[in-house]
Amino acid sequence: MAIKGCIHDGWLLIRDAQKHFDPIFLCHMLGAPQMLNQYRMFAAGSTVNNLNKELVGKAIVSLPSKDEQREIGIVFDRLDSLITLHQRKYCGVVSWMLGVALVRLSSEK
Repeated sequence: MAIKGCIHDGWLLIRDAQKHFDPIFLCHMLGAPQMLNQYRMFAAGSTVNNLNKELVGKAIVSLPSKDEQREIGIVFDRLDSLITLHQRKYCGVVSWMLGVALVRLSSEK
């Protein structure tokens, strides 16, 4: 089983004591591919890549202004909502098509 990722055997508390980050932007940024690549680079272990707070603390972060962060966070939230909406529509269409196919198959008997 080849799963890409890293683990941490506890919780990491990210405290923004100086209020540099918009919380929505921070949430999206921490899951961005650039951040995940850094976590993988820092992770240690032969079988399981393990992270700790010191390693995570070494990550380099781009920090736009707070207003830009807010706008970026809003854009990504809207994008997430659109993706979710289209996934639901797609699943609905697939379910409908499966239902039609099953009805047609059962009526041919």
